[in-house]
Amino acid sequence: MTICSRIDLCNASEQELIHLTDTCSQATFGRGQENVLDETYRKAKKLDLNDFATTFDVLDTGIMSAVYTHLLDGSSENQFIRAELYKLNVYDKGSFFKAHKDTPRGGNMFASLVIIFATEHQGGSLILRHDGREWAYDSAKELADLSSTPSVGYVSFFSDVEHEVTPVTSGHRVTLTYNLYLEDRAFKSTLLPTQPSSNFGNTVNDLPALLADDTFLPQGGILGFGLRHQYPVDAVHPESTESLQQILKVLKGGDKALYNALKAVGIIDPVVYVAFTDSEDTLLVLVDHVPSSGDQVDGLERRYLRWVLAEREGSILAKDDEEQAVTWITEITTYSRTRVDFGTYGNEPGLDFVYGDFCLACNIGPAGQRV
Repeated sequence: MTICSRIDLCNASEQELIHLTDTCSQATFGRGQENVLDETYRKAKKLDLNDFATTFDVLDTGIMSAVYTHLLDGSSENQFIRAELYKLNVYDKGSFFKAHKDTPRGGNMFASLVIIFATEHQGGSLILRHDGREWAYDSAKELADLSSTPSVGYVSFFSDVEHEVTPVTSGHRVTLTYNLYLEDRAFKSTLLPTQPSSNFGNTVNDLPALLADDTFLPQGGILGFGLRHQYPVDAVHPESTESLQQILKVLKGGDKALYNALKAVGIIDPVVYVAFTDSEDTLLVLVDHVPSSGDQVDGLERRYLRWVLAEREGSILAKDDEEQAVTWITEITTYSRTRVDFGTYGNEPGLDFVYGDFCLACNIGPAGQRV
């Protein structure tokens, strides 16, 4: 026999919230292919999709319009964000979730959206960290003065952003989580214009002037751009070059702005590469697939597309035994990260996709003939 009950999270009593908490099961998290229950790492309650229904409509609230504007940079009129409800979570007194990244659930999953209801609670701040910066959203403080008007808090962030929930000291923090997927539109839209990102500082704005400078690589060459976000790649068929190039369709934030800037100056064929080091960390190899031979390049077949000295000054690229100079415009991030991130993810286990750090490389012509 199935017993159902209803709760208005805009006006919930303490007893109703206790009943909701007791109805939930313990929240686990994914570690590789395992589903792990470890309350020293995550202590929270959950309801899966088949265990609840909600009348909350994230589209009707207008939240997705704000998310679209802030997450999609540059020219994104041919793409839209599909929000897929994932879970309901309850954090009561003593609950928390240590730093983690969300499980990549598809090649086009690029972000998450968390809705926080205005239920009375203290603590439970959501901390976000990326690229050496940190942000905090204190839902208890932000929602405390809004009890007279039905309100929710919301936070949306790219799926490779590390985040944690600090301990709840009292009350009940109730959330809905949505996975956000980037999809192609069937028709062109002019709605919801986006603002250019500043994640790359002046790089995007300075690119046209740099290429117009006849003293910069006067004979032409290859430009390298380290991307600032991580992206999911196919873990089942990691050696697929097609899988790696699909990243161009789901670029985030400043990476998207950079790609659009390259297209704006006429560079239409940047290629995605992943970097691996040799056993002595003296050599970087950039390949257009994820090698299956481990973290290092020793013994890999002759499918190397680029060789780059680790010092990066006077870098050398080789293709078919022909060496060329490479110029890094934005620094490459970490190496071999694709393999490292087979580890712990939030929510559930999953090895269909894993995160990796990547870079773009593109050819430019000599001065006066850049593209």
